[in-house]
Amino acid sequence: MSRSNNLATCRKEEVKSFLNSFDNIFCDVDGVLWPRAGSIISGIEETFFKLHSLNKKIRFVTHNNLLGVKNLYKSLSEIVPGLEIEDVITPITIIISFLKEINFNKEIYFVGHSASKKDLLEAGFTIAPSGPERTEESLSGVLNNLKDNENIGAVILDFDPNINYLKLVKAINYLQRPDVLFLSASTGTFAKIGSRIVLGGSIFQHMIEDTSGRSATNFGKPSDALKLYLFNKYTIGNGTRNLFVGDTLEKDIKFGNQCGFQTLFVGNLKSENTNNNNGNQIIPDYYIDNFASLHTLM
Repeated sequence: MSRSNNLATCRKEEVKSFLNSFDNIFCDVDGVLWPRAGSIISGIEETFFKLHSLNKKIRFVTHNNLLGVKNLYKSLSEIVPGLEIEDVITPITIIISFLKEINFNKEIYFVGHSASKKDLLEAGFTIAPSGPERTEESLSGVLNNLKDNENIGAVILDFDPNINYLKLVKAINYLQRPDVLFLSASTGTFAKIGSRIVLGGSIFQHMIEDTSGRSATNFGKPSDALKLYLFNKYTIGNGTRNLFVGDTLEKDIKFGNQCGFQTLFVGNLKSENTNNNNGNQIIPDYYIDNFASLHTLM
């Protein structure tokens, strides 16, 4: 098993060598810039300012669709000098790019939150009505809401805090037509925030897949669709001249390693379980407890 280097204990020459070894940074947001529920971590602005002064190109690859791309960009641009909106990548960003590439012109049945829905609408796509929030509590009441809409050409699943029985059943029924695309911007079955557990959209994705017999195309980390998007969109060049920064081994570090990038894990690596079937795929090249403290090592 490969050995990870703790940046905090590296000699100054080693840190300098590390900083000189990459040109591009692809960075996660939640858990790196701010906690999963909280404000910006102190010192993060200084870290990005120093990286920018070293001519590092900084981009963000995040599963956080909740703000919408424009609002997320607005928040990040206050922290990162020289950031452009094209430097903010979410699963919805990649889905929009994919749909435009295939000249998709049908309606979308969207199960997700309002910010992602707005992104899809502003990109020029048509969103079909999701149906009533409530229905008559009988089989006939359910069936009356399951009439097919032949104009629908894609079911897109994202995090939806208002998901309900009818939305799931309608998605399953639309997917009975093999020509309807099944695309997922959803990642993770659950997240633990403090002492509380929040369900992720993937738990509903698995439910839809099991019932419909269809497998979704995933656009989050780690996925082939995301890798293809990054390599087509940006000048990646030599993979090792890119650094992927994230706080999850199974998503961020695995994805970075699959791309051939260098990887930096943010968090306590000793508390993480790196002994699983993924082998070296989830072993980072470097780790640091707090990304905001990186500027103190430069």
